[in-house]
Amino acid sequence: MVHAACSAIAASTLTELRPVVLALLHAPHVATRGAALRAIDALWIAECTAPVIEVHRGDPDEGVRREAAFILHSRTASDWWPTLVEMWRSDPLPRHRAWACDLASRSGLPELREAVRGLADDPDGHVRKAALAVGATPR
Repeated sequence: MVHAACSAIAASTLTELRPVVLALLHAPHVATRGAALRAIDALWIAECTAPVIEVHRGDPDEGVRREAAFILHSRTASDWWPTLVEMWRSDPLPRHRAWACDLASRSGLPELREAVRGLADDPDGHVRKAALAVGATPR
C-alpha cells in the first residue's frame, strides 16, 4: 500500500507530501525505500540532494544505493558536483567513476578535473575514455 501511495504521489506531483516521502527513505523495507526514491525523483527539488546522498552512502541495499546514484547524477545541481565527484571517483562501480569524470568535465572547474586525473589509468575502458575526455592523461 505504501508503494502504491508513493507512485500516486509521484504521478500527481503532490509536492506538499515530499517530506513524508523523504521520511520513507529510512523505512525498514527495501521496496519501500525504492518506491520513495522513485517518488522523490518525480518530486525533485534541490533540498532532496542531501537526503538522497545519505541513502547512496549508507543504505544497506545495493540496488537502492545504485538507484540513489542514478537520481543524483541526473538531478543534482552543479553546486553539489564537487561532493559527487569526490564520492564517485574511487567508487567500485565503473559507471560511478565515469559519472565523476562527466561531472568534472561539465563543471569546467580545474580542481574537479584534477580530482579525476588518475582515472585515465582506470582498468575500465569506459572510465578511461571519460577521463581522457576531461583532459586527463595516462601515466
